[in-house]
Amino acid sequence: MKKLLAALLIIVFSALTVLTVAIQSARSILLDAELLKQELRDAKVYDLAVDLTIEELQKNSDAFEDVVPLLGAEEITSAFRSVISPSTIQTQTEAAIDQIYTWFTSSADIRDSKIVFSLGEVKSRAGSIAMTLLQKKFNSLPTCTPGELAQSSVSDILDRGTCRPPDVILTDLIQEADVTTALQELPDQIDVIELISQSADKGGEGESNTQGVSQADETFQMLNSTRDRINQGIVALKTLTIILLLVWLLIAALSTGSARAFFAWTGVPLLLAGITLIVPSVFLIQDVSTRLDALFIGGELPEAAKVLVSKIANDIITLIFSSVRTKGIMLGSIGFFFLMVSLFIPPPKQSKKKDAVPQIQKISLHEKLGITDNLSKRPDKPEKTT
Repeated sequence: MKKLLAALLIIVFSALTVLTVAIQSARSILLDAELLKQELRDAKVYDLAVDLTIEELQKNSDAFEDVVPLLGAEEITSAFRSVISPSTIQTQTEAAIDQIYTWFTSSADIRDSKIVFSLGEVKSRAGSIAMTLLQKKFNSLPTCTPGELAQSSVSDILDRGTCRPPDVILTDLIQEADVTTALQELPDQIDVIELISQSADKGGEGESNTQGVSQADETFQMLNSTRDRINQGIVALKTLTIILLLVWLLIAALSTGSARAFFAWTGVPLLLAGITLIVPSVFLIQDVSTRLDALFIGGELPEAAKVLVSKIANDIITLIFSSVRTKGIMLGSIGFFFLMVSLFIPPPKQSKKKDAVPQIQKISLHEKLGITDNLSKRPDKPEKTT
């Protein structure tokens, strides 16, 4: 009965160990904000973000030339690189990651949280660079004649860009450019949550306000629900760890008095758990990677963004599997060591209580017959003489 209970506890201990280690490995990586930041840096996400944005600017260069007259697509993209640098995007993104993780580790409704991107520095730099570019563009033009100034309004000169007005007029001309007004209308910061809510209130193309609000509420509710379930899983993980320790204590209690049994019964489940963790982490990672690649192929993101997102997801999954494999090797090694130790510990000596019973009975029988062990010491009978 004792061995059967020990075998059952060994199976439970192995299963709980595998589950605990796998969940803990995934949690430690997915909920590590610094690890995610480093992964984004290593993948050069911020450089690609600038390149993708410039690519979109070039596709819509006509619209931007209306806002920043006289500047071509090449000048606009050059200005954009000066205004929105990879370091600027990195700073804003990492600040947003910290805000997201703050919400994730709390119980607050996401509607009451803030994910803010600051635009103050961008506005300041954009206005300065736009003015400088316009000034440079006008300086390359021939000076306007008095007749041209008399016949054309400021806006006409700005639209045509055929001549350079005097400095006083030029300053007013540049300040009246649409880019100045557009930049002033931009907020100093953008709250993503508030922006989603406002977009939902207006409703999308072909849908009513009610439909937009309903979809936004569903999205927020899904995010809150997902966060709550993960946090509940973390609490369950802590409970699972306590149960795991209790099972180990039961195994230790069953082996009381026998160091050999303790090392053997602890080593077997650890070795089994280690093997169970190592095998999937080696053979399943390629399948998971293939499924992730297929998941991102059908999206509407630009091709470069698809490749990047897929790479980041694969890198994170690889880190999780690598962590599981490392812990599996560690547990398996400890289990193997315990088993080796148990082989070198001699088994407990057999009890001699059974041999003592006949001895007692023998002595008791001798005593009943009046026979003692001192019979050999009795004096010899005198020999008969004739």
